[in-house]
This record gives sequence, C-alpha cells and structure tokens, in this order.
Amino acid sequence: MKYLLILGILINLSLSQSMSGHSTEHVYFLNIINTNSSETIIREDLNYDGKTEILNGGKIIRLGEKEFWVQNTSLTTNTGVEIIFNNKITKNEIPLFKQASADNGYVLLFYSGVNEVIVYFADKNGSKDSDPIAISLD
Repeated sequence: MKYLLILGILINLSLSQSMSGHSTEHVYFLNIINTNSSETIIREDLNYDGKTEILNGGKIIRLGEKEFWVQNTSLTTNTGVEIIFNNKITKNEIPLFKQASADNGYVLLFYSGVNEVIVYFADKNGSKDSDPIAISLD
C-alpha cells in the first residue's frame, strides 16, 4: 500500500512538472504577513498644556474626548519623551515596572492640566480592567 502511495506521489510530481514546464527545484513559497497595514496618528494637545502630543500606532480607538483604547502604540511628547504601549510599557526604551502582559492593550486617560497619562489594562472589549497607573509625561 505504501508503495502505491509513493508511486502516486511521484506520478503527480512528474505530471505537474511536465504541465508547467518547470522543475520543483525552482518553486519557492513566499508567505508575507503585513501586520502594519494601517497606522493611526493622532496629533493634539491631549492634556491641555498648550503642547501637542502624538499617539502613533496600529490600534487607537477613541473612547471619549481624551480617552483612548490603544495597542502597539507610542505616545511622544514635544520634549522627546516616548512611551511605548506594547505587551509591556516602556518609557524611553526602559521598562517602567514588572507587569503582566497586556494582551488586549491599554486604556489611556488624559486630564486637563495634569502632566500624566493614566493607564489601565484593557479587557477584550476595551473596558478598564485594572487599577490605574499614572505615568509622567516628563
């Protein structure tokens, strides 16, 4: 039985080569996955301090006037501070603290005159799912 199976595979290979005119040694399989097909950029004064902040990332959903659900996103201030919200949070490429992985992203809140971003872990629906964490924008 296994000889018949091997014979069938060899016949299929030879027929496919003769139909296409190419041997299988020149067939390449290329699998490209573009996970960054769309990017959202929000440039606005998020904490009403007169300076523009930039949210830039793959997933940014506005939940309220100054409330966002983000995933794989960076927050850049005009002073050059960059906070990255991936599975872990980093500020200027330094991990801020030990934390669990944020598989569903974060909910960010900005308040008028406060030079901090308030961060919550998000659940699968984009709702707050943790205690708040305040991160300075300086």
